[in-house]
Amino acid sequence: MLGVRSRRSGASLVLRQQQIACALPGGGGHTPASLERVAAEAAAAGAHSRSMQAAWEDVRARGAGAAPLDAERMAELLCGSASPAAVLAALRALAADLSHFKQARPTARPHSLP
Repeated sequence: MLGVRSRRSGASLVLRQQQIACALPGGGGHTPASLERVAAEAAAAGAHSRSMQAAWEDVRARGAGAAPLDAERMAELLCGSASPAAVLAALRALAADLSHFKQARPTARPHSLP
């Protein structure tokens, strides 16, 4: 489940995974094949991305006053790109990460040093 807030009304909504649709840049016209291509590119980008440990160290070095990272900035940090596939790979990595970053939707911040 995913909790979201409506931009129009400000109401909180709860979505189940089955209710989430993927929207790619450039408008409509995407086919199941194009979505499969982006998913495959995201898997490849994730496999070649920097480790969360290295990304965490870079972000911590910027200091406590650094702005939280949005999905595009996290993708650039982890994958060297902000392409849709890299953003998807970064979001997947963040969702799986339990020790380096805490999610403050829609941004991420590094966890404090122990």
